[in-house]
Amino acid sequence: MNNKPQNTKSCGPQLLPSGYPNTDWNSKQLQNFSRQQNQEILGQEQSLAIVYWRLGTALNLLREDYRHGQWTQEIESLGIDKTRASKARAIANTFASEDELANLTVDEAYGKRQRQQRSPERATDQETTTVFCRQLHQVAKTARRFLQAQENGRDPGTVQEVEALLEIINHLEKLMGN
Repeated sequence: MNNKPQNTKSCGPQLLPSGYPNTDWNSKQLQNFSRQQNQEILGQEQSLAIVYWRLGTALNLLREDYRHGQWTQEIESLGIDKTRASKARAIANTFASEDELANLTVDEAYGKRQRQQRSPERATDQETTTVFCRQLHQVAKTARRFLQAQENGRDPGTVQEVEALLEIINHLEKLMGN
């Protein structure tokens, strides 16, 4: 005689319900389904990495025949998204042959590309641009105030304001290299 209850759950792998995920699925079923779908995607992406390499190789060879503006038009005429073209070309430039892409997804292959190091000067350039823009805004604001005062027949400002404006203009000219 079997005294085991009929509704006990096994500790082993649970079969997924058929069909698409829905609100009747519990968390474990949804997690298992998500893992399976992710594995499916990764498997397909591995074969896509080779397709990206082939596309990139063809585009790199084709690119030699075009200047920048023409190249963009050519990519568009082929119906290839420019981001996809760029990624494919980067993958082709990174790997000498498609055999090197074994078991790599598109993202993994793209992640192995040589990247240019950002220089610390870049942040300085950005900071300089911010300062430049603030100062330019101040010059424009002061100039507008002077013009409005002059149009209304008032004294456009004190000598100190004019000197401050000239100082800002001199500083901006130095930043611009003049």
